Amino acid sequence: MKRFFEIYAVGELHRYQEDDLPLIIGTDQDAHIRLPAGRSVQASIGLHKGGYLFLKPEIGANTVFHNDQLVKDSVWIKSGDRTCFGDWGLQYRISGDRVEITLAEQTGPAGPNGAQPAALSPLNHNGPPLDVVLPRVEEEQRRQPGRLKRNFAAGLAFLLLLFAAVFVLTARSVEVTVDPEPDSMNLHGTVPVLPLGHRFLGIAGIYTLEASRIGYQDLRAEVVVKKKGSSRYAFSMEKLPGLVEVTSTPDGAEVFLDGISLGNAPLADLEISGGNHEFRCVLDHYQEWQQEIDIQGQGARQSLTCELQAAWGRVFVVTDPAGTTVLEGDREIGVTPLTVELDQGEHSLLLQKEGYAPFDLRVEVEAGKTLTPPVVTLERKPVQLAVRSTPAGAKVSLDGKSRGTTPLKVSLSVGASYAFRFSLAGYEAVEKSVIVNDGVHQELAVSLQREQGELIVTVSPQEAQLFIDGKKQKKNSGSFRLPVQKYSVKASADGYTPEKKTVTLRKGGSRKLDFKLQKKAAVPQPAAVTSLPPSTPVLPAVPLIASPVQSGNGPKMIRLEPAAFTMGASRREPGRRANESEHRVEITRPFLLAVHEITNGEFRRFRPEHRSGFIGGLTLDGDLQPVVNISWQDAARYCNWLSGQQGLQPFYRQQGNTLVPVVPAANGFRLPFEAEWAFAARMVGRTQAGRYPWDGGFPPRTRNGNYADESARSIVPVVIKGYYDGFPCTAPVESFPRNMGGFFDMGGNVSEWCHDYYSPNPAPASGRALDPTGPKTGSYHVLRGSSWRDGAMTELRLSYRGYFKKAKDSLGFRVARYAQ
Repeated sequence: MKRFFEIYAVGELHRYQEDDLPLIIGTDQDAHIRLPAGRSVQASIGLHKGGYLFLKPEIGANTVFHNDQLVKDSVWIKSGDRTCFGDWGLQYRISGDRVEITLAEQTGPAGPNGAQPAALSPLNHNGPPLDVVLPRVEEEQRRQPGRLKRNFAAGLAFLLLLFAAVFVLTARSVEVTVDPEPDSMNLHGTVPVLPLGHRFLGIAGIYTLEASRIGYQDLRAEVVVKKKGSSRYAFSMEKLPGLVEVTSTPDGAEVFLDGISLGNAPLADLEISGGNHEFRCVLDHYQEWQQEIDIQGQGARQSLTCELQAAWGRVFVVTDPAGTTVLEGDREIGVTPLTVELDQGEHSLLLQKEGYAPFDLRVEVEAGKTLTPPVVTLERKPVQLAVRSTPAGAKVSLDGKSRGTTPLKVSLSVGASYAFRFSLAGYEAVEKSVIVNDGVHQELAVSLQREQGELIVTVSPQEAQLFIDGKKQKKNSGSFRLPVQKYSVKASADGYTPEKKTVTLRKGGSRKLDFKLQKKAAVPQPAAVTSLPPSTPVLPAVPLIASPVQSGNGPKMIRLEPAAFTMGASRREPGRRANESEHRVEITRPFLLAVHEITNGEFRRFRPEHRSGFIGGLTLDGDLQPVVNISWQDAARYCNWLSGQQGLQPFYRQQGNTLVPVVPAANGFRLPFEAEWAFAARMVGRTQAGRYPWDGGFPPRTRNGNYADESARSIVPVVIKGYYDGFPCTAPVESFPRNMGGFFDMGGNVSEWCHDYYSPNPAPASGRALDPTGPKTGSYHVLRGSSWRDGAMTELRLSYRGYFKKAKDSLGFRVARYAQ
């Protein structure tokens, strides 16, 4: 059976099918049967699974009359019934599968036997007449209306008795208690239930409990009637929240309820549950307000006001001179004389004025009071004077008191006069007077002149040439004014045996040298030597010093000739390590070695993005500082790049993850072999192997290299006590004197990568090494020379052998190559 519904309502016809059930009755826009007045939902029409229609009033709809009986629970609907909602009513007419429902304004009570008054008859609707819409009634039925009604009534009574019997046999009880006692309580579901006080009888199924009480939230809960046995449920109703208004004096305070922000006052109609609650009001520059409030709830209205007390005071700041800027943190407050409002508590005010030292004024502010600190007199800001000398490292005294060595900075008071004195061993002392101007950052730079002595030379024969430190002189005899130091003086002439002497000039003194050259004896010429026997030493008694050469944009280099020398250190040498065993080394091929270490500027021509970094706030990245923080591979790749720049064959080639020498060896740039480095550092220009980069013992007595000095005490663990070189970290190359061979920084500044893989014992079993280049493979490469981080005797010796694997901030390199 499939039901069809036709609704006649105020001149309109609406059709629905059984699938549209339940049909909602009310004033809501979505209602199927719309009432002109009343609740949004008054009731609904549903269909029981047995095929019976029923009417279900909505909870709280207290004006629903069905057949003139007030109903609160579901009731059955039969043809001829009517339902009234205030001034409007519904008339039901059921014929087979068609149900006709007519909505009309109610004009009077129902007639006898449930007959509908004329006002409810759908005579004036806009749809088709009733005798057209509904099926015709059989003629016999029209002739015997009384019999039809009696048969219908009998059938209906039988059905009701049958339903009652089934209901009694299948109904189960459920007990429901609600705290507090509700004003109304209703249990409804698909099938109506029978209320018995707090108990209800109904067939098994799921029902909805609805209860209401003034001042409480409506209760809606699910109740299950079991198929067997009884059920019991207990519910509690929640109070309606109270309506609270919150204001603050002054306005704008942020309001917190039990720690949760509600917004800024004023706030109206806040719904807050009944009971004790903590209110807190917070506003900048005011003391916090806090109070516990008992909220009545149940819709009651309450109001509270946060009376905020000021939490700030005033500070009157006066300075000498006036016009000083006052700041608190990064916020500029104003210029003195100044009255400023500050929150209560401790404050730190910074007073600043150009040309004066800043002053930190600390004040303790009390709420509602004015604080007047004493007048603040600002002190003149000292001037930073940069003091430099050429060469650097000169001792500086200021008004008779030592202030360190150049370069340095000193703080001086404005307007005062100061006397500076510069002194450096081997140089004339210089005195300077300085008057410091107001607010001007000054620089004091002096150029020191070498102390001079007199050298008187006589040479015979007259055509002989005179060389001082390898430099040819315009005259070979006479007086020479020269800086105080040690000199190598040589006289030579064709056909004569050259003669060489050393002399040390002292300040204000004179030394005399006489050269009387002897003619060479005639000796037969030896046969041409086609090869150099491996056992033949080729080093002269004193290795010659060649002048630096430079090709293109490459580094300046010194050519060194084949030589034989002793490498390593004696077992009796203080600081010697086990890997420094003495052995004979012979170098049979001339080579070139860079005068100084490769700089950041030079390396960045190859790799522009390289940065050597910082240490202790000091830069290692200046263009003239040696490049550091590079690996051995980085240094070798630079050598190949430089070879390409000079049109030379690269010395290295890629093999796996590393670079290896080309075979046979190429003439391109490379890292120096350890033996070449040791030869240049210890032998060239000397009559015997040097122990330290300086003359004499440990520690150094004069400023001659960049080691771990007193200025580096904050960044290195060990320093040379009492030694000052003026550079805490790396120094620009050529900042210190050359060694005897003409090379810079063979000791100090940075340690240097060598080509060789490291071996703990470089000495061969024979005790004699010919053109050694180190092991073929290894994990570490040799590094030679001390650095700015070294201050101990062991590392500062020229024979010290180190090894390393990675890059670090005290390790760089210089380049070498075979001579063409």
